[in-house]
Amino acid sequence: MFRYGKLRPVHVVCFMDYVMRHPVEQLEYSYSMREKTCGEEFSDLITIHLFELPRLQKKSMEGLSPMEGWLFLLKNLHTFEAEPDGMDPRFKKVTDLSLQNGKPAVRDAVRLHRSRFLREGFRLTRLIR
Repeated sequence: MFRYGKLRPVHVVCFMDYVMRHPVEQLEYSYSMREKTCGEEFSDLITIHLFELPRLQKKSMEGLSPMEGWLFLLKNLHTFEAEPDGMDPRFKKVTDLSLQNGKPAVRDAVRLHRSRFLREGFRLTRLIR
């Protein structure tokens, strides 16, 4: 593995609103740069993490890991009318902001930015395939 002095690792994180074909079904897929023939890792400086939101099929937050909880919020925050069942207290501030004063403005902003973000991520993914 090569070392490049003071370069810091780069982690690309993609939240996708669709499912790609993989040999194994999981929520997170992590990719690094490797040589095709022998599998030698080029560097640990670039890692791509793909989170496929439709794979999270939970209807409540009960029993979710912290990562699954964040993915659940990202996927469903725009639909909340009240705090979701089984929510971990660490997410309370996020849901409170979403539900503040009963105004849908925050939820609408989240919905708009989420759809733009996912759309742009989809375009980028299609370009690099």
